[in-house]
Amino acid sequence: GRGDKAVAIAEKVYRGRVATNAPLNDVLVSQRLYGNVLGRVGKFEEGDRLLSDGLRIAKGAKPENNETTLSFMSELCGLRGQWGHYADAIVVCRELLGFAESAMGRDSLSASSARQLFSGALYNVGEHDASATLLETDLKLMIPKFGEKHYTVLWTMSGLARAYAELGRAEEAKPIAEKAYYGILEKYGPNFPFTQDAGLGLAVIYVKLNQYSQALGLLEQIVVATDRRGGELNIRAKRELARTYSLMRRKDDAEKMILAALKDAVNCPNTIIS
Repeated sequence: GRGDKAVAIAEKVYRGRVATNAPLNDVLVSQRLYGNVLGRVGKFEEGDRLLSDGLRIAKGAKPENNETTLSFMSELCGLRGQWGHYADAIVVCRELLGFAESAMGRDSLSASSARQLFSGALYNVGEHDASATLLETDLKLMIPKFGEKHYTVLWTMSGLARAYAELGRAEEAKPIAEKAYYGILEKYGPNFPFTQDAGLGLAVIYVKLNQYSQALGLLEQIVVATDRRGGELNIRAKRELARTYSLMRRKDDAEKMILAALKDAVNCPNTIIS
């Protein structure tokens, strides 16, 4: 499939640069890309090994390239989260945030991205209070500098709303999630993955508030929009749509949707259907 082709291309580029003694930064860029692609096709152990090695090399470079080091840390944190190795992801994310704040500044985009990754790792292990605190801090730092319509602020709002919802604060989460979703929608359109992910987060909050018709419209739209490319977001949307159908006593629709999600999950590594 396309995943195998992507791995083959990324490997060829990486090994070619190593073999020709290309400049170190060029080698590291291709190494990071290769590790990223391996993670995307579910070859997490290989990807982790490649990214960890690249991070070690980047840290030891003289002079150290802060952007390269940050990129490897971010990729490694994301891969370990996808892999389900959340505790290991938290270790890297904590280091990433410290490095980003020190090297680039607390109110930098790099630091904001690090807080988002770190909060996501904490969210995945049920540390919703800590996740929310990180994102609240991010908004306090980023809104004065970039305003409420900047993409990093909107994405932080979406994450904060999810954390609040898990803390039993769905009413408080709803306007934040709506502001995030409609802001991203206006900026990037309905087919952008971040728009769809923010919409999914908003739909989950609607369900928690028993606002099923509002959730249904969003979820059906996201499933249709993501069906062609498939992937983890599409499967999560189908899972939430199945739950919404079930809560609305649409048993046949719920069964069809969960079966579709299960079928798609076979071809999507490390996707959990619950």
